[in-house]
Amino acid sequence: MAILAGNIALNSFRAFWMGEPNIIQEVISPDNKYVAYVFEANGGATTRFTYRLSILKNGSKLKHGDIGNTYITYNEFDVEWTEDNTLKVENFASVNIFKQETKIYDVDVKYNYTKN
Repeated sequence: MAILAGNIALNSFRAFWMGEPNIIQEVISPDNKYVAYVFEANGGATTRFTYRLSILKNGSKLKHGDIGNTYITYNEFDVEWTEDNTLKVENFASVNIFKQETKIYDVDVKYNYTKN
C-alpha cells in the first residue's frame, strides 16, 4: 500500500510540475495505428526546457503531466515514420540525452545524429 501511495504522489507531482505539454509535432504512422508526439516541457525556473517524444496508440492524447515515454533531451529534434512500425528520430547532437528507448509497443525507434 505504501508503494502505491508513493507512486500516486509522484505522478501527482509530475502532473503539477510538468503542466500541459506544448506539442511541436504530431505524426501519425502510415498504418494509422500510432501517433508520435514531439513536445516541449518546462522543467521550472532552475532547469532548461526539454524536448520529448511519446509514442501512443492512435486515439490517445498527451495529458497534463506526461513526461515522454520514448525520448528526452535538451536538443530539438524531428521525427518521421519510415514504415508502419519504424520511427526515425533526427537530432543534431548526441549529447544531453536523458531517455532513449529503441522499442515502444511494436514500434522500432531508430536514431540518427548528425553531430556528436
